[in-house]
Amino acid sequence: MPVLIEDDGMIPVVIGDVEIAVDVYEVYNRLVDIQAAAEAEDAPADKPTANAQIVALLVTLGFPQVSQRAAVKFAEAIFAHMGELRKKDTSAPSASTSAD
Repeated sequence: MPVLIEDDGMIPVVIGDVEIAVDVYEVYNRLVDIQAAAEAEDAPADKPTANAQIVALLVTLGFPQVSQRAAVKFAEAIFAHMGELRKKDTSAPSASTSAD
């Protein structure tokens, strides 16, 4: 019997005229790391702002250079989508390991 898995962890993101499928969990974790580093008390004063780091993340994902405003909207959308995935995960029945 095949195992069917819906990969709802990859979502298309469109910025300008560029559309790229991103792994929500991977990008979410990178955004959390950026946020934690920006809030760290021992962060160097000359370190790029969190928004600038999100812009750089978008570029590494394949998007063109964008404004920090667009970067903030991207981060907010990823956090919101991650929240929806978590709601979906908690409402789904859990897998049973018993051999009934």
